[in-house]
Amino acid sequence: MAKAIKLSEELISEAVINGKAQHHSAPKHIGYWARIGEIADENPDLPYRLH
Repeated sequence: MAKAIKLSEELISEAVINGKAQHHSAPKHIGYWARIGEIADENPDLPYRLH
């Protein structure tokens, strides 16, 4: 089920840039980021690094 949500212009711009680099549309890339966030939230013991 698709839903319309409000996102910041900055987030959308980053999704466009990163999505193009990985051959995804901006909405698909935001979904990809959401899935990564969900995995991180469900597994707080997993290490991660910030660039």
